[in-house]
Amino acid sequence: MQKISDRYDSFIFDWDGTIVSLTPIRKADARFDFKISFRKGKERKNRNFSIKNEDVESNLYKVYRKSIGRIKDAEHNFKNRLETFALDIILRFVKPRLHNGVLEVLKELDKKNKEIAVFSDGNLNRLLKEVEILKIENYFTAILSAQSVGKLKPNPLGIEILIKSMNCKKERTLYIGDMVDDVDAARNAGISSCAIAGGFNSYEDLKNSNPDYLFGSMEEFEKNL
Repeated sequence: MQKISDRYDSFIFDWDGTIVSLTPIRKADARFDFKISFRKGKERKNRNFSIKNEDVESNLYKVYRKSIGRIKDAEHNFKNRLETFALDIILRFVKPRLHNGVLEVLKELDKKNKEIAVFSDGNLNRLLKEVEILKIENYFTAILSAQSVGKLKPNPLGIEILIKSMNCKKERTLYIGDMVDDVDAARNAGISSCAIAGGFNSYEDLKNSNPDYLFGSMEEFEKNL
């Protein structure tokens, strides 16, 4: 069986529930009595997204890159989906923790000279702060918040922007996430998807979303790199 790292040059990761563990999120959810429910596979709606090249081009500057430092946050004109907004509030009260196996995956991809990026629905300033706290900023070529471009997943605009920004080839790009929305966003962008259980959506829901790859944990994913 062909190794995943032989098939792809660029790896784009979701953040919450994929890179970062949900354990502190769930503890904070219980403590502060926030009720977050994320839609399951059976609630998916078939939608067609038409992405214009000018939309991609006009949003390229919103990608955070190591070479240009912090960018001006462009989220003030965008109303968050309730669940995303609530999650960002919760995460202000908790310390981020990497999922088991994440650091090993990042080290392996870095050793193989792969492009590594993050595309998340989460608030950009929070993402940058957590990346710094976790001391993994040097692994990522680029980071983009869907809030910054005003289109949450499964809209593929953010993925399209990252691909353009990093000059990636779609057929050589893999998006890794823990939700049905992640699988749908990758499919809508015309790239391969990898679903990893242990995040927001269950293994069964992820399986029903028909990702190109499905693993029960980040450790299992690492074994197939």
